[in-house]
Amino acid sequence: MPGNFINEVNSCVEDSLIGYVRTHDNLELAGRAVISRSPIRSVAVISGNGAGHEPAMIGFVGRGLLNACISGPIFASPPSADIFRLIVEMKRRGAKQILIIILNYTGDRLNFGLAMERARELAIDIDMLVIADDIALNNPIGPRGLAGALLIIKIAGELAEQGKNMTQIVDICQKVRAHLRTIGLSASGIRAPGQQQSFDLMDDEMELGMGIHGETGVQKLKLLPVRQTIDLAFDQLFVGPRTLDLSPDTSIRREALQDHISSSSVEHLQILADICSSFQNQAITTYSQPLSIQSTAISTSENLDIKSLQNELIKQTQIIEQLRLEQKSLQSMLIKRERDLTRVSVDLQLFKGDLCQLKKEFELSKSFIHNDGTYLWRIDNIQQSFRNAKNASQSICITSSPFYTSKYGYKMSLKLYLNGDKSVRDTYLSVYITIMRGEYDSLLNWPFQYPITLCLYDRNLKQDHVVHTIKPDLDSDCFQQPKMDANKSGGIPEFCPLWKIFNKEFGYVQQDTMYIKAFVDFNIYPTKIWPYWTKLQSYGLPTNVEHIKLEEQIDNEK
Repeated sequence: MPGNFINEVNSCVEDSLIGYVRTHDNLELAGRAVISRSPIRSVAVISGNGAGHEPAMIGFVGRGLLNACISGPIFASPPSADIFRLIVEMKRRGAKQILIIILNYTGDRLNFGLAMERARELAIDIDMLVIADDIALNNPIGPRGLAGALLIIKIAGELAEQGKNMTQIVDICQKVRAHLRTIGLSASGIRAPGQQQSFDLMDDEMELGMGIHGETGVQKLKLLPVRQTIDLAFDQLFVGPRTLDLSPDTSIRREALQDHISSSSVEHLQILADICSSFQNQAITTYSQPLSIQSTAISTSENLDIKSLQNELIKQTQIIEQLRLEQKSLQSMLIKRERDLTRVSVDLQLFKGDLCQLKKEFELSKSFIHNDGTYLWRIDNIQQSFRNAKNASQSICITSSPFYTSKYGYKMSLKLYLNGDKSVRDTYLSVYITIMRGEYDSLLNWPFQYPITLCLYDRNLKQDHVVHTIKPDLDSDCFQQPKMDANKSGGIPEFCPLWKIFNKEFGYVQQDTMYIKAFVDFNIYPTKIWPYWTKLQSYGLPTNVEHIKLEEQIDNEK
């Protein structure tokens, strides 16, 4: 078998879907779901299967066909969670009812069935049609699904486009489905990317009744000329294990559907089409007996062989029935587990909401810790923040947590431009105060009129602290009662030269941290007292003790 033009096996499905959607403007991609951009009339018709069968089913998405299709890994059913998301998306896009059309394979029936049960728990009106048109073999879950699904998809899609409801669509499709018969034929095995070849055929062999995943069929035969091969396939089609219920002499019109599911070239398909078309409109009579079977006398030993085979058949039938019961039990367990997971997922979302609310309340409670008009702000990651500010195209700032002048007082925060604000960029460090909307603003006097002293700590022995006082401009919007969450900031652009901030002779930045203290001056202390106040900072005194010391110092200087 030839190789494959892919990037990686693990990504070939996604790569294929992206490429397909990019070449079809009428489609869009959501995960592994290909969705038509056409509006949904009332009923959304969707399907899905494992990748590797293209153009089925993504190639059948469009107006008058499927509204959407979900793809799984190669030769594997899509996960039920992905299917459920597609169902919810169809509902979100306006579908009043949703019809699922799938082939009769265990994985698809299980995963689409689980997703459908979850959808019904959300009161979504949904139904499913399972296509089982393969006449080659009868599996425990019934015949396999093959190319006849395309006819059902086209009929259902067109009826949905005409505005029919789901009951009408299902009734018509079920009647058509009852008369679908398909048989596969292959002259080579299948090898999907990253997988072994399903089976080997000699150059002079062919497989009659092959499945879409490369499953072996009825038997291996010698490769025949095309006309004889088509004759053989049509014979099997009408006398196989699912013989149509037609009375003798009934004529039927044949519709030939060539399903290109492996590596047939265009030339091969054209030859097949020519032979199939020669059968078009031919009246054929169903056989009452299988072909090429001669009546012979049956010996006693042959009777014994037949009896033995019948007993074996009964045993196998019992085993199959037991397996069906086990499958039903497992399916019930899986449905229950899916429901439990859904409940856990909902509970988790609720817990996340509660956690988010607690975080907000915690942040708010932290701001109430600073409710005496004094706030010490620790700024971390100074070096990285400074580089970010320097490399930015415009001035960027760091904002502190809110603090209060009292428990029921003014609410405010600090704003720091490490690389300077606007006209002083790359020259000064800028510090501002922002008056914020608080819970008790209607009880306070406005405009805000108290001086605010800011101190940038020097943690070297020099203790050359940088101290500035912001005196509110009572006519400025910065200090009026906030109408929004916060007023414009007001402060000191030229708070401290940048050369001084990072100079090793000073200790403004140590261990990549910086400290700025804000002090709301309700007593209106004289300016000369602030050098003494900066010395008090190293003693770690409570705020009320600081005020006592400041009062004593003022009295001593009189």
